[in-house]
Amino acid sequence: MPVLPAAVYPAGFAFWPVPVSTTICRIFPRVAQVSADTARDALMHQSSYHYIGHFARFLKPGAKRVLCAASRTDLEAAAFVNPDGSVAVVVLNRTEAAVAFALRIGEQTVAAELPARSITTAVSRTA
Repeated sequence: MPVLPAAVYPAGFAFWPVPVSTTICRIFPRVAQVSADTARDALMHQSSYHYIGHFARFLKPGAKRVLCAASRTDLEAAAFVNPDGSVAVVVLNRTEAAVAFALRIGEQTVAAELPARSITTAVSRTA
């Protein structure tokens, strides 16, 4: 798989999920991925918190982004090769309907369906 040049994509991403109060969230919506509702003693996680989680959980330090193409306009995809040789593919469905698709990594192909407005990550143990 070709590795994309570092100049094309950022080399890192800083993300600090510090909870903020609901008062701040009402004044500055979407400033934090986690907000605290002190009246109900509860934490509220924004969808972006879970989105970032797919990258944080499945991409290992030193992972390289590789060329990846979604053949369906309804889907967005990004693929990475981890230092151990495993390939992680993050697929996002922003539509209001489920989308069936086939995921191919090398010679392996898997049929899948992504529910409406969802994200998933597939990891292949062999490149």
